[in-house]
Amino acid sequence: MQTYSIAEAKNQLPRILRDLTQVGEVHLTRYGKPIAILLSAAHYQALQRRQALTFHDVLANVRQHMNEEVGIEDTSLFDGDRYQQHDRDFAF
Repeated sequence: MQTYSIAEAKNQLPRILRDLTQVGEVHLTRYGKPIAILLSAAHYQALQRRQALTFHDVLANVRQHMNEEVGIEDTSLFDGDRYQQHDRDFAF
């Protein structure tokens, strides 16, 4: 993690921008306290893609991982997990 004070960043901005493509992010401080983070375009786009995932996308990824890498088929994962007895009386 690279960290620069605001004064250093002002004086070295071209170099920092060049380095961002390699390091991904640079932290900026004022009086030793963090105040901002500069991100490379690639790093920012990767974060945007992660946020754009829907629940369906995440579920599909988990199922694929379970099937390919762990060897568990999602059809058998929850078999017998629910209580099947329905002997309660119910009336409106």
